[in-house]
Amino acid sequence: MRIIAVLLLIGLEGCATTPSAYYGEYTRGGEVADYRAALHECRAVAKNRADKDNYADPLTAVWWTYVDEYTLACMKEKGFELVKKK
Repeated sequence: MRIIAVLLLIGLEGCATTPSAYYGEYTRGGEVADYRAALHECRAVAKNRADKDNYADPLTAVWWTYVDEYTLACMKEKGFELVKKK
C-alpha cells in the first residue's frame, strides 16, 4: 500500500511541474537563427545560478521555475527573442 502511495505522489509531482517557457523557437533580429548552442549554454548557467541564488531544492517545480526565468534572461542578453506560438 505504501508503494502505491509513493508512486502516486511521484506521478502527481511530475504533473505539477510547470512547462518550461524556453521550449520553442528563438529569433535574432527578427530572423530565424540557430539558437541551440546558446540555449544549452544559457541553461547550464541558469541551473548553476538557481542553485546559488535560491533556497529551493534542486529538481523541484520551484527550482525549475527559477531555471526557466534565468534561461530566458540569458537568451535575451544574447540577443534572442522567444517566438510565442498561438
